[in-house]
Amino acid sequence: MTSKRQPRYDKKEFARRGEALFESEIRPKVAKRNPRHFLAIDIESGAYEVDKDEIAACDRLLVRIPDAQIWLRKVGSRFARRFGGRGNVGLVDWLLACPEKGFFTPIDSETTDTL
Repeated sequence: MTSKRQPRYDKKEFARRGEALFESEIRPKVAKRNPRHFLAIDIESGAYEVDKDEIAACDRLLVRIPDAQIWLRKVGSRFARRFGGRGNVGLVDWLLACPEKGFFTPIDSETTDTL
């Protein structure tokens, strides 16, 4: 039986570490790569993988570092996925299907209809 990997950092620290590693060490190495490719970064070791498929990049990184704390982004963007601006049909289902079970959870939110 395998144990579930748990994040060891809160979301702000996760993002801070991931972006700091990208800016200081990884950006120069991937600058000429396809800007649409995904970049999976282990925020503890600085190891990373690049692939056009985010799952493939994460899977390869997990083979190398089984307990990796993965920050995911695109080579040419601070974000891995874009929310809004296009139809988000099925987005919640897609997020809940993440291989890291329990990482994304639905939350109650207030409507913005009255703003």
